[in-house]
Amino acid sequence: MKILTLQINPCCRSYKISRAALNADADLTYDLILEAKGYDQRFEKLGYVFAEPAYWREHLPRTLIEKIRYFVLDERLAGRRLQGIIRDSAADLVNSRGPDRLGYFAHRFGSVPVVHDVHDLYSIFPRRQTDQRNVRYRFREQYMYRKQLRWEKYTHEELDGLIYTSSYMLDYARSIYRISCETVIVPNAVLAEDVPEERLPKLSKTEGGRHLVYVGDMNQPKLEKLLDAARVGLHVHIYPIGDPAELADLRKVSSDQPLIHWKDTLPYRRLLLEFTQYDFGVIFWYRGATDEIFQTSLPNKIFEYLVAGLPVIVGPFRSLSDFVESRGVGFSVEEPEQILDRVNEEFEVPFREEYTMEYYMPDLLDFYRRVIRERGRPL
Repeated sequence: MKILTLQINPCCRSYKISRAALNADADLTYDLILEAKGYDQRFEKLGYVFAEPAYWREHLPRTLIEKIRYFVLDERLAGRRLQGIIRDSAADLVNSRGPDRLGYFAHRFGSVPVVHDVHDLYSIFPRRQTDQRNVRYRFREQYMYRKQLRWEKYTHEELDGLIYTSSYMLDYARSIYRISCETVIVPNAVLAEDVPEERLPKLSKTEGGRHLVYVGDMNQPKLEKLLDAARVGLHVHIYPIGDPAELADLRKVSSDQPLIHWKDTLPYRRLLLEFTQYDFGVIFWYRGATDEIFQTSLPNKIFEYLVAGLPVIVGPFRSLSDFVESRGVGFSVEEPEQILDRVNEEFEVPFREEYTMEYYMPDLLDFYRRVIRERGRPL
């Protein structure tokens, strides 16, 4: 079974799924197609590449004129280029991952079944976490927002299969789209080979206090909630992802808070090991965000905390609170100061196979085969 994977750039989710699937099925092969050279250097340095990539567009747009051509005028030409790559690959199926436009292009112009990995639903993702006052930006953003919605609708209603990160996301998608294709759930779990095999001493035992950890994208609204936790006397250790200049500004904003501890970027396995020294992982929220995305998503970090043996403190949203509370591995709060009511409780966080990506591979491989059998040529 040969799968052609179509992505905008390397990412950790695609890497984990592909590594786990290749390990689970010796007859499976993946070819990797990235959209264009010159994507964000932060992604290139992470090295999330599971096959030698090819590219289907000449380069990513930089100027306004290039963006107009890229998203408005170049659709048919780009589609024909992708059509040739899919044809020449002799793949049994295309698995697009990430932006919905990739699923749209592969299905409209390709000749084999297409399944799309819905990382997040664009229609409910909080697009404006920071203020954008430029009028020209607002006009361009509104145009692209409407176009993205059309791509999302097409992907959900026309493709041959859909992969979701949680059952909550699938349920919500069914409530707004006419989904008739095959579906499967593959959460943002951790590769079994990356699960820490040892534990570091708890900082709360050696230094006192209670120590929380946060990992992920960082901006001003997200930092505000972490600052709230520090102000009520909790140590907060931050492993941030973001633009270096913006992160430097955020460090300045929090410089008067001695309980905020900024950390350097670490190799992934070392990062998961470092988590073991803290008391809780946190998945906070921020005022003004679109709540529905938090009602439906289970981000990478919830599995990363759990494989490190950390209980998780989450915002009061359905998918997050259901997940941790049904397993007895954490709790939800409305505001950070409420953490103090439960932060000294003891939580047992035993390792569970469902926290690893390998656990979901039999379902994914069966899903691939069903789609190919129903929509493609026989294996």
